[in-house]
Amino acid sequence: IDFEKLRKENKNVDNLKKEANLSVTQLEVLKAIENEIPVYTFIDKKVWHDHELYEKNKNNNIVEQIFFPSIEKQETARYIFEFINFVRTRTRGNNIFSFEKEQEVEEVLKKQWSAYFQRLLYEQRYVKEEKKKMEVLSNQFEDLKTAILSSIENVDQREVARGIVRYRRLFDFLYSIRNLEQKYLKTTQDGWEQLLEKVGIKEIIDPIERGIRYPGRARRLLVCSNDTFYEMRYGREVFDNLGNEWEAYIKLKDKSREIILETLREEYRGVSMVRYIDESVEKYSRRYEEEWQNRQIRQVEIEEIIETGK
Repeated sequence: IDFEKLRKENKNVDNLKKEANLSVTQLEVLKAIENEIPVYTFIDKKVWHDHELYEKNKNNNIVEQIFFPSIEKQETARYIFEFINFVRTRTRGNNIFSFEKEQEVEEVLKKQWSAYFQRLLYEQRYVKEEKKKMEVLSNQFEDLKTAILSSIENVDQREVARGIVRYRRLFDFLYSIRNLEQKYLKTTQDGWEQLLEKVGIKEIIDPIERGIRYPGRARRLLVCSNDTFYEMRYGREVFDNLGNEWEAYIKLKDKSREIILETLREEYRGVSMVRYIDESVEKYSRRYEEEWQNRQIRQVEIEEIIETGK
């Protein structure tokens, strides 16, 4: 758990300073908050009543002398009540429900989950609408780009302008690769295969075709000679197109290449097409497989709890 991040983003974090005093349940809540997983907090009404009593007296010296009937171990009372304060004063995800019977928890969850799924459905529709708008804007951009390039009379300037637009994705990829020198990109005549060999990429893997269970949206794994790898979100078509773009780029005039390279370097915002993983594909995927199996086991246990009520 990233306690430092939690302390910065939340109020009433005094109880987070003594990590050893946190219970397993509290740690689970904190991990969910860190991963932005929705949290539903249910507090027994007896505990909630004692919490109100604690709040009224916590700044007085007598609070340590008060007996809280709802708390089994009195020495843990302060930590429990302060953790409630931590959840209660969060800027979001701070809904707290008190209950007496288990049925009350079930009823609240049904309402909460119903609202949650309705929001998800709305967001799906919203995403589709935004996608249509982006397609329209993309077409308009292409028209605008064509008009601007057509207005440039100088051949060399037009070549540079086209290159800045055309090779943007290629250089997003190249700037994501480690140990690739700027001088090499300006002067090399190496083809695509030679480029990959230079940066140590020895194999391109499709995790689906290999039957590898892999986290996230990676469509290509670029395996290096030292068995570490890069993960890439895009599939075969995009990767092959990068190779074609590179072959076209190295045929440009040296001056045009230098200007294109410098311009794209200045505009690069660190949006990486690939992500470097400093371990082998086998180790990384095996660790994910184990985590996935544990989640499946946990899901079965949760379903059994819901079904049996135990």
